[in-house]
Order: sequence, then structure tokens, then C-alpha cells
Amino acid sequence: MTERPPPSDEALTQALGPAASLFRGTYTLLVRTCYDHGLVPSLGKHLEQVYFHAKHIRDPRVIESLLSIALHHCENQYCYTLHSTWLLGMQVHFDQIAGLLELLEAPEGITDRKKWSMVIRCTYFAFLDDSTFATNMSLVRRFLAPEEYQDYVHILALVGFLRTVLLCFPEQIDLHREPLLTGYGLSEQTHRILALSKARLATQANRHHELVSLCMYCKDLRTENDRWVPIETCLDELSPNTYFSHGICPKCYQKEFGDIVSD
Repeated sequence: MTERPPPSDEALTQALGPAASLFRGTYTLLVRTCYDHGLVPSLGKHLEQVYFHAKHIRDPRVIESLLSIALHHCENQYCYTLHSTWLLGMQVHFDQIAGLLELLEAPEGITDRKKWSMVIRCTYFAFLDDSTFATNMSLVRRFLAPEEYQDYVHILALVGFLRTVLLCFPEQIDLHREPLLTGYGLSEQTHRILALSKARLATQANRHHELVSLCMYCKDLRTENDRWVPIETCLDELSPNTYFSHGICPKCYQKEFGDIVSD
């Protein structure tokens, strides 16, 4: 069977449409793999929604931070490393990228940094354990305005698409063959990012996870001294190894089941 010749840059540009401008003529292995399997139109639409049609989440540092943290849990570290490397290209210092992964903090200089750190934290937890996805998405909705949440959902849709491509074609999308990572002289920094991610994954697998109860109705959080407080007041103090479990606070218990119990 004759092997198909690689697509030309002109063919990729035409297939991607407006999203082609994001790559400045240097197309990644992921784009080329999508082209080989007829997925470039879908990729282009997802990219357009996130990078061109977003009306409220427009800071590229926020976008790349959310993408990298959501994609970190993939066994294939390609997308996490690529988006983290793009943060370097935006003059985000390596220590800030390390803080993004280890402390779940948004890079410095971002407007409403505390809010975005909370959203990053919830996004990290959502993809760490699928059983907590709905709980963490409900928390994100508390931190974001409805218009921001619409843009956020488009970012999640892009994450889902990228995760699927990585799972389906891992042999074709090899980080160590990605020309884009060496084209800008970032190979040393890229290796540091990859090493950081691998260390985090290894630590995550061996570390004890803290379990915190979250009210399934009002989303208040149960503290160590058995008080229920709004999660916004303490989310930034939680360990990156915290898992949320469902519970119900006394106030919501009385509201939802008081009549049943009294009967």
C-alpha cells in the first residue's frame, strides 16, 4: 500500500480556515494528524470558538493556562507541554508555569487573578476525577459571569476534542518529534516543563488525597471544626490533592427534608 504524501502547508491553511493564523505557517503534528483523518474542519471550528469568537475570556494567558491544566491528566503529555510552552512564548516565567501546575495558581499579571486561580483549580479537579466533574463545573459557574461561562464551555469542548485525538492516535502525535517545540529554540525549557509534569503525575499517584465534603445543594464546604462555609472563602487554601465528596449541610437538610423528617 502506497503511503500518502504529507499535506502541503497550503492544503493545511485552506482546511483550517481562519484558525490557520494561530500557527503562523508552522503546523503541529496534531494538526497534520487531524488532516490525515479528516478532522481538521472540526479542529478549526473549535479553535475559532476559543480564540476568535470568545467575547469575555480573551486573555491568551488565561486560555492557555486552562488548556494546559485540563490536558495535564492525559497520559500523552503532548498537549499539556505544547500549551505550557506557548505560555513561555507569552513571557510567562517558568516559575509561574510551575506554580500553575504545583499550586494551581494563575500566572501573575492576569486581571482577577484570584478568580481565575479558583477556576483553574476546579478545572484541574474536574479532569483529575470524572466523578467530581459535575460538582466542579457547578463551582466554576459560581465564579464566572454567565457570559464568561459560555466562553469557558467552548474551551472545555476544545479540551474534549484534543483528548480524543490524543487517545485515538498516540503513535502519530509524538512530543519528541514535534518541530514546533524546537523551532523557537525552546527545547531546553520544554524538557523542563515535561519533567515537571511527570514529577507531578508521579507524586499525585503516590500521595494521600484529602477528602472534603461539599454540600450538594448550596456548595458550602465543611471545615475541620465541622463548620459549613462558602467555598469561595477557602478554596485557595485547599491542597492541590483535595478531592470533593458530596454531603449536605444542616441548613439545606432542614430546607429539603425538614417536612419529611417531621412527619
